[in-house]
Amino acid sequence: MTLTRLLPFYLLPHSLFIHSLFCILLYLAFSFSNLSQAEALQASQFSHPTSNKHTSKNRVTKNRVTKNRATRKQTLRKIGFCGDTQFKRYKNISEIQGAHTASIVNKRWTSPFINQWVVVEGIVTLDKSKEYQGFWLQQDDSFRSVSNASSRTSQRASTGIFIYHKRATIKRGQRIRLLAQVAEYHGLTELKRVKALTVCASNVTLPSASLLNLPITSLAELEALEGMRVRINQNLVVSDLFGAGYGLGNYGQFAISSRLHFQPSELENAQRIRFVKEHEQINSQIKSRKNIKKLDYLLVDDGYSVRSPKFIPFPNNKGFSADNPLRIGDKLKKISAILHSYGEHYILIPESQAGDIIINTQPRPKRPKISVQANIVVASMNVENYFNGSPLSHSKRNVGFPTTRGAKSYQHFVMQTQKLVAALATMNADVVALMELENDGYGEHSAIADLTRALNKQFSIDQQYRYIVSKLGESDEKDSGYKTGPLYKKNLLGQDEISVGILYRSSKVEPIDAVSILDSTSSDKYHDSRERMQALFNDGYNRPSLLQQFSINRDDFDKSSADEEQTFYLAVNHFKSKGRPCRSTIDTIQGNCNEERTRAALALGKFINKQVADTIPVLIMGDLNSYSQEDPLLALVAAGFKNLNTFNTLNKNRANSPFFSYSFQGYLGNLDHALANKAMLPFIRSIDSWHINSVEDALLKYDTAYAEPDAYRSSDHDPLVIGIQF
Repeated sequence: MTLTRLLPFYLLPHSLFIHSLFCILLYLAFSFSNLSQAEALQASQFSHPTSNKHTSKNRVTKNRVTKNRATRKQTLRKIGFCGDTQFKRYKNISEIQGAHTASIVNKRWTSPFINQWVVVEGIVTLDKSKEYQGFWLQQDDSFRSVSNASSRTSQRASTGIFIYHKRATIKRGQRIRLLAQVAEYHGLTELKRVKALTVCASNVTLPSASLLNLPITSLAELEALEGMRVRINQNLVVSDLFGAGYGLGNYGQFAISSRLHFQPSELENAQRIRFVKEHEQINSQIKSRKNIKKLDYLLVDDGYSVRSPKFIPFPNNKGFSADNPLRIGDKLKKISAILHSYGEHYILIPESQAGDIIINTQPRPKRPKISVQANIVVASMNVENYFNGSPLSHSKRNVGFPTTRGAKSYQHFVMQTQKLVAALATMNADVVALMELENDGYGEHSAIADLTRALNKQFSIDQQYRYIVSKLGESDEKDSGYKTGPLYKKNLLGQDEISVGILYRSSKVEPIDAVSILDSTSSDKYHDSRERMQALFNDGYNRPSLLQQFSINRDDFDKSSADEEQTFYLAVNHFKSKGRPCRSTIDTIQGNCNEERTRAALALGKFINKQVADTIPVLIMGDLNSYSQEDPLLALVAAGFKNLNTFNTLNKNRANSPFFSYSFQGYLGNLDHALANKAMLPFIRSIDSWHINSVEDALLKYDTAYAEPDAYRSSDHDPLVIGIQF
C-alpha cells in the first residue's frame, strides 16, 4: 500500500488534484445523463400504453429464443450433430435390423439391439403418422452393404425401419436424426418412444426402390427388405382375399402371388406327403409345394390401419362393390410400396394412393359350362347353413331369428334365399343335391320346402321342382309348422342340425321307390382298437347320406334307343368337416377327423355296391370335406368310382388350371366332388365347378351391406354341374 492512498485530495500535488477533479465532474455528468434517459423512458411508457406490450413481446421472444437454444443444445447432447456417425449411441439402420442367414419358411428374427436406445439418421420414405401412427425411415443408397446386392442366399440387412411416433411433424423426403428405443412388435423391428428428433435437410432424393420378384427362395430375402422401398415388375395374381385374420373386409388387404396355389393333398397323395415330411426330405418336390405359398405370398394394404374400412379402394378408385368386385384370379403387373411386416405376413404399403394400383379384373362366369350334348343336368351345392327360422304360417315368417347356424335376421334370410335362388335357377339342373340345409323335416314350413317354393317361382309349372322325402322324415298332414315337440324330433334326418336333400324336376326324371339312407344303423361294421363292433359310418359326425334311384322321362330320348327303362342312382353326401377335432388322432396333412371321413367313404362304397348292380349308372356327389388325393377320396376310388375332377377326357383344357371349389388361406382345392362308377362314365359329357363363390370375397355374403340378390357369394363353396347324355 502506498502513502498517497491516505492523504486528502486537497493536500495532493497540484497536477494530481486537477486530474482528480476532472474525473469527478465527468462521472457526475454521465450519471445525470442516464437519469434523464430513464425518466424520459418512463414518461413515454405512460403516454403510449402499447409500448408495454411491445416490451413484453420482445421479452417473450427473447425467452423463447433462449429456450429454443437450450432445447437445441439438449437435443445435440442426446443425438449429436447431423451426419455424425461417431456419436456414442449412433447406429446404422442395417445394424439395428441385423443380418440374417437364409431361412426357408420360418420368420423368427429379432434385432441384436432389442430394448436399447439408439440414434439413427435417414430419409423419410413414407409418412403415415395419421394412418399407422408412424413413418418409415431409410438410409440412402450409399449405406447399402455389398451383401445386399449379392446373391439371394447371402446374409443381408435392411436399411429401412418403421418409426412408431404418432405425433411426428415430418415430411417425405426429409433427412432426420432421432433418438428412440429398439423394439419388436409382432415380428416387426421398429423404433418407438422417440425422445429427440431433428430435421437435418429437406427435399432429399429418396433411396432407390429395391426390385422384388416372387417367389423368393427364403423369407430372409423379405426380412432383408423390411421397412424399405420396393418395386415389383412382374405378372402377379390375386391369390387370397381373407387369410389368417386379415382380409379385404377386415383391414382392406388382399394377397398377391406369382400364381394360384393349391392344397398339397389336392395334387399329391396325402400318404406320400406324410412320408416325405416324416423323412425330412427338404429338397423334395412335394415338400416344396407345401412351403411354396409362404415364399410366394404378399399382402397388399389399402394404406390405412383402420379395422373394417367403410371404403375399400380395390380393384380401383371406384371402390369395392357387388358390381365392382375384387376376385381371386384378378391380375396386376406393377406396384411400388414400402415392405412392412406383421406376424407371419409381409405387407406392401403403397407409396401412392392404393386405388391407383392397376388391377386387371377378370370377367365373372355368368353361367356354368354344360355340354350341348347333355340331356340331363345334375348339380350339387352346399347352401351354407340355410335355416329359415320358425315360421308360424305363410304370412308370419319372420319368427325364430336369429337362427343357430344360419341367418341372424329375417331380412338376412330373405337375401340369402334370393342369392341361392339366383344361383340354382341359372344352373337350371334337372336334379340338385343340396348340403347344409336346416335339419327340420319336410313339412310345408321346413327349410327345404321354403327353398323349393322360392325356386319354383322362377319357372313355369312344367319346369318346377319337387324334393325327396326320406322315410325318417315323411310329411305329416298335422304338421303345424312349429319346429318343436315330438313331431319335429321325428322328422330329423340324423343327429346334426344340418342335413342333405335332393330336388328333382319331375318333367325330366322320376324317383323309383323310396330313398335309401346310409347312417349308423345301416352301415357296415368294423372292430375298433378294443375289439368292439362299431359302425363304419358314424352319423354323430357325418350327416346321413341319401341314395335315390331315378328313371329318365322318355320324351328326352332318341326314339331309336332301347325300350328298356333308363335309370341311374344319385348318392348325396356331407362328410365331417376338418374344423373341429374328433376323438381320433389329428392328421397334420388331412386335417381333423380324417379317420371318420375315411370310414364314412368306406361305408358309402360298400353301401352302394351292395344295393346297386354294377351295370346301373351311379353318381356320387356332395361336400366330402376332403381334397382329391386324401384318404376318403382314395377309398372311393378303390371301391370302383372315378373322381370326375381328375377325369382326363373331360379336363383336357384344364392342365394348367386344376379344378377347385373352395379357397382357404391362399390355397385352392376341391372339397366338393363328383364320382361315377364304370356304368356311368360313358354318359358323362361335361363337368364344371362354377366359380361364383370360392373366388369372391365374403363381403358379398347375404348378411353384409354389400350384398345384392345375385348368385355371387351365395355360399362359400362353388356348385358342381354335370352334363349327362343318356
